[in-house]
Amino acid sequence: MNFYILCPGEHVTGGTELAHQLCYEINKNGQFATMYYIDRTGKNEKPQDVDTPEKFKKYCDTHVTYFDDADKEENIIVVPEAVTDWAFYFRKANVCIWWMSVDNFNYVSNDDYIKLLDSKSRYHLIQSYYAADYLRKKNISEDKLVWLSDYIGDLYRKFVFPAEYRKDVILFNPKKGFENIKKLIEKCTFIEWKPLINMTEEEMVLNMQLAKMYIDFGNHPGKDRIPREAASCGCCILTNKKGSAAFFEDVPINDEYKFDEPYDYEAIIEEIRIIMNDYENHFKNFEEYRKMIMSEKDYFEEDARGFISLFK
Repeated sequence: MNFYILCPGEHVTGGTELAHQLCYEINKNGQFATMYYIDRTGKNEKPQDVDTPEKFKKYCDTHVTYFDDADKEENIIVVPEAVTDWAFYFRKANVCIWWMSVDNFNYVSNDDYIKLLDSKSRYHLIQSYYAADYLRKKNISEDKLVWLSDYIGDLYRKFVFPAEYRKDVILFNPKKGFENIKKLIEKCTFIEWKPLINMTEEEMVLNMQLAKMYIDFGNHPGKDRIPREAASCGCCILTNKKGSAAFFEDVPINDEYKFDEPYDYEAIIEEIRIIMNDYENHFKNFEEYRKMIMSEKDYFEEDARGFISLFK
């Protein structure tokens, strides 16, 4: 019984890191797991023979190079939701779909495809309550839903700078929801805005430790990493109510910090003023969120053991 985890080759994202983290956990628990690198631009069922990204070698630096090695009745193939067409290449192995997100699934509104995919899948692995809700509404059987979430890197969870070191800076991810953030930046000129882009992990941590806030008005296709990374470093968080952010279980912050569309920009700016002027008290309101984030690694390890046990 071997586990093969599909992953776009040479891509460094939160999702591809998570795939390598699972590989590490399975191997740590005495089962064999390896990566199966794919080319997302093609339809070739054969794995790519490419190098593991340097950042991920601490998790797993092995990969399969022959399709027939993986497609055996005793094996388990883990397929991320963004590349589900690959599930149908495997005719013998046990296929599990890993719902790292909902919005990145190419057939999100195609009920016929979802039924076909479900018939091909042994289990559906769910990363968020948002994904669980989506699958239940698509009539996926409850006994096929298996929790397998994720956790942020250890570097983000080591320490939190105190208030006196922090600046009136708001961080944002320009790759998600920038059209909404841009309008806010134009209206909110009394604050420094800093995009989290082209930074090393160490630079991300330093900026999150020095800023007071992080704002994310993107789609939240899954339980996103950057809001959790920022919160773990002590930032106060503002989000919208899209995707996983609509679920308190995924983003457990007070409604005061979540905003509906269409956005009331004046109300958001007022909330920014309040937080900047009283950061220490608002910091306390994110304590439960930080506790949840700090516990996620332990839960992920437990989830991985549970996933392995399904095939023993």
